[in-house]
Amino acid sequence: MAPTLPPTTTLPQWLRQRARRWPEAPALVDGLCGSRYSHAALDHLVGRCAAGLAALGFGPGDVLWMVAPDAPEWPIAALAALAAGGAVGAADPACGATQLGRQLHALGARHAFTTAALLALVRQAAAGAGPLQLIVAGEAEGTLSFTTLLACADAEPRPAASLHSLALLGAGRGLRLTHGAVLGRILACACARPLGRGDVTLSLRPMGRISGFVQGTLAPLAQGAAVVTLPRCEPALVTQARARHQVTRLLLAPP
Repeated sequence: MAPTLPPTTTLPQWLRQRARRWPEAPALVDGLCGSRYSHAALDHLVGRCAAGLAALGFGPGDVLWMVAPDAPEWPIAALAALAAGGAVGAADPACGATQLGRQLHALGARHAFTTAALLALVRQAAAGAGPLQLIVAGEAEGTLSFTTLLACADAEPRPAASLHSLALLGAGRGLRLTHGAVLGRILACACARPLGRGDVTLSLRPMGRISGFVQGTLAPLAQGAAVVTLPRCEPALVTQARARHQVTRLLLAPP
């Protein structure tokens, strides 16, 4: 059932409250390996990741630079950054080191989320910048693993935030969205494309673009649907994922 009431909390608070309505329903599915996270698991992991980020000194005024392909860890880390009081800088991992370096400079980020496969690119882009805490989905020397971050036992941070607080930054075009603006987009999507707990969505808009993260990921999650992730858009992978995970909604950009 699509949400209809205007939200009065921050983006992660609102989404996590909705996740508790259907805790056992699938939320995130890795389209390649098939690993699944329920809405209850999503709620829990966002809280643990937020605590881990706070333990690193991440909080209001900070930006988590996201340079990674689509995977369940992407929205978990991004929502955790917002729950910790910071903002998310979305980057397209297909960009070269020079463009990524300009994006990092514009964001002023001190924390980055990436993968082991993209680590060399991120380090090249960050050359000459200030200290950058690297959080990696996987294991790599000189970085903090995402698994270690999730193992933080600290209490969840409770930063002061409002609908007017900055939430998402599109590094490529300088787009800046508040929590309220993102929630407005989610509600608009829910009205235009209502989904339910039986729906399984696959978005071919990468999360590194704000439209992919908001319309392709957050809007379905807010309605109790499941989101299948793929690290790249290839016809064979899309076809396999549609059949394997019984996708009911395929979200595409205009050609």
